[in-house]
Amino acid sequence: MDEPILAVWEGEPMEADLLITLGGVQVFLPYIPNYQLNADNEEYFVISEIIDVVDFVQDGRGEFMWLEYNFSNMNPWSPGRAYWVALNLENDEEIEFRYPEEQDDELVWFERGDRWGIPIVSRHFISILVRDIAGPDGFEPDEGDQIGAFTEDV
Repeated sequence: MDEPILAVWEGEPMEADLLITLGGVQVFLPYIPNYQLNADNEEYFVISEIIDVVDFVQDGRGEFMWLEYNFSNMNPWSPGRAYWVALNLENDEEIEFRYPEEQDDELVWFERGDRWGIPIVSRHFISILVRDIAGPDGFEPDEGDQIGAFTEDV
């Protein structure tokens, strides 16, 4: 495109409680509600209805949930976004999912560190969960310490 264009979409809004059929082992799940829902690891509220079949979730910013390790650094899910979800279903198995109603609880937001504030956009999923750190004798990581991983092969 060499010049700006005007794009118009028409249609009926989808209801927040729309029943969504999910199948396969990997899906992109559109976020339909016009309100935000928590995605922290206290209860994984946004996916609580299907939590038993979800293994991993990631968004386009690299935030992710890894349920096996009770981990999430995802901010509340937001209208108009989609999320990559790994399900532990058989290839031909399907489940039905409906987003929860708007919650009364306060939204849980994760603060970003100032050192790694520039998002890296890649065609690869590169989320890493560090569960243990070993270093020289006497090394003790402190709260707020950060780990960086870099590659030129992206």
